[in-house]
Amino acid sequence: VAAKLVSDGEVDGMVSAGSTGAAMAASAMIIGRMKGVSRPVIAAVVPAGEKGKIVLDAGANPDVKTKHLVQFAIMGAALAEARLGIDDPTVGLLNIGHEPGKGRHHERDAHEALSKAPINFIGNVEGYDIVGDQPDVVVTDGFTGNVALKTSEGTSRFVMGAIKQELAEVLTERPDLTELFLPRLAALRERLHPESYGGASLLGVKGVVTIAHGSSSRTAIASALRMTREEAERHLLDRIRSGLQA
Repeated sequence: VAAKLVSDGEVDGMVSAGSTGAAMAASAMIIGRMKGVSRPVIAAVVPAGEKGKIVLDAGANPDVKTKHLVQFAIMGAALAEARLGIDDPTVGLLNIGHEPGKGRHHERDAHEALSKAPINFIGNVEGYDIVGDQPDVVVTDGFTGNVALKTSEGTSRFVMGAIKQELAEVLTERPDLTELFLPRLAALRERLHPESYGGASLLGVKGVVTIAHGSSSRTAIASALRMTREEAERHLLDRIRSGLQA
């Protein structure tokens, strides 16, 4: 129903917290793919850097070709502009080393193609760059991207748990410090928690589509709705079309 409303132009976007596969299929078949897009891609935001970072593909396309990675990069750069407010975002190709000759054949071919694409491509990046300052957009295949993102989320949960445990011991001995530390801990948790970002963007279809987790809370759904509205208001689709046509 939601996809039909988008297709008919009655709404600008939709949020789905159901099956990711079903949401992708409905978006591709009912809303339709954008001209110049071979495969839609799932783009997630990582709480890194000053404004956040885009990582794509987050799991839609485990096997990719060079042209797919180039399209992902162009769409990811457009999303960084619209969603994160970053002008001329930097784009990096996730690899096992920074040198151009590193990686499998499709990473090597993609490096060459991305160097000629209409984006601010800075070359290969490694796993630790996902939570570093640069690049603003990390491009990879869906298998690698999904593993990298879930590893990052697991690490964040582990670190937050360790901080809370240590802080609880400190506050037991120094309860007078509670008012100092607890607000800062809450702010850090909000910054790192996936619910603050609402969901992932499905790029490459002719509508603004957000895919939320099936167990999303009210906070997460509210964030997803706000994110979808902002992407529509900031002309995400026009930015993608412009990038693909350049």
